[in-house]
Amino acid sequence: MMIVLLHVSAPVRDQWHAMATANWLVGAIFDSFGRAGVPLFVMISGALLLPKKEEWGIFYKKRFSRILLPMFFWSFIFALLWQWQLGESNSIFQLTFKIIAGPTYYHLWYFYMLLGIYFATPFIRVLVQNLNNKQLELLILIWIVFRFLLPGAFGQLSIWFNFDMSLGIQQNFPDLYIGYYILGYYLHQYGLPFKLKHGGLWFIVVTIIQMIVSAAIYNKVGTYQELMILPYSITVLFQALFFYSWMQNLKTTATPKWMNIISVSSFGIYLIHPLIIEGLRLGIGKYHLDAKTADTLLSIPITWLATFFLSAIIILILLKVPYLRKLVS
Repeated sequence: MMIVLLHVSAPVRDQWHAMATANWLVGAIFDSFGRAGVPLFVMISGALLLPKKEEWGIFYKKRFSRILLPMFFWSFIFALLWQWQLGESNSIFQLTFKIIAGPTYYHLWYFYMLLGIYFATPFIRVLVQNLNNKQLELLILIWIVFRFLLPGAFGQLSIWFNFDMSLGIQQNFPDLYIGYYILGYYLHQYGLPFKLKHGGLWFIVVTIIQMIVSAAIYNKVGTYQELMILPYSITVLFQALFFYSWMQNLKTTATPKWMNIISVSSFGIYLIHPLIIEGLRLGIGKYHLDAKTADTLLSIPITWLATFFLSAIIILILLKVPYLRKLVS
């Protein structure tokens, strides 16, 4: 739901000079609420995959057999959509090379990142399973300093004081999402090293701070800036930490039925929702839904929920079809 919200509201956030400030601020707060979605998915993957002990070949066969077919199928579908939007005409051969070269639509980058993480997982397992909690904490702290604190501090210095500075090690530090992957494992095994009450409230507080500082930066620079909202922002890291901790500490005896339904269809929702966003934007005749309307307080949540539930309904139908379920499950 966070990722669908992000993709519905992000185009509004791009309209800094094209709409009233109040409408833009509404779009910015909705956008901020969606920013922790991808880090949370990666953290959950780390929590579920890194503690396991299994043969490398079995792991690779299991993971890649599930991801490669949907990846190529949906990459091809979205390649056709993208060339239609651009008015291009490419052969199947050219489209295949585009898929190999990189994502064919904005949300499909996740496949390529996930493939890299899957290739690395057997090696990361050996690492994390042989480190104690203090060693893992030090590893995560180093990752936070060089991937979040230093780039964030240097970015703020550049914006507010026109003082450009960076460190070479910061530019080439190991991959961002590997860190989130290991962080998910650590939280699953040990929890936060400090007591945190009201994780959900802290998530909301950080989200609002993120939006306010972003608005101040945009006002200062006069152009769209992503310093506070990308996955390497310290605010996004705190969002993910607080939300994960909040969910981890919930006392529940059973998973609600509605949550199970969403869980089963979540991969498919991720795959198909940009098609629904585009379909709602085009609409039928004069009837259409677009988050970039005058009243974003209504247009964003309505477009978000319509996109999410239409995607879920379509995926639940496809899951009933034997030959199609492998494309969305």
